[in-house]
Amino acid sequence: MIQQAIKDLVCNHINDREAATKYLNSKVFISHCDIAGYPAGLRDTLNEMLLLSRPQQKVVVELVMEELAKKKPLREGLNIEGVNMN
Repeated sequence: MIQQAIKDLVCNHINDREAATKYLNSKVFISHCDIAGYPAGLRDTLNEMLLLSRPQQKVVVELVMEELAKKKPLREGLNIEGVNMN
């Protein structure tokens, strides 16, 4: 669910983007991230990403998805091009 929401943040359908943004800013998102072992700063990074241009957002989403797919110890945080997600 988390990964689909991340992808939906940059999709072409406004309803999906709005739903993903609502989920991102919900308490449920934080709970799901904790269960999945994703870093606490993931939400902050994604919210900051939303301030970027659409092409930049797509690049950041690709980088985030690559890092999440690696399944490294995520509690240590992700560092994507100088963006610390702790």
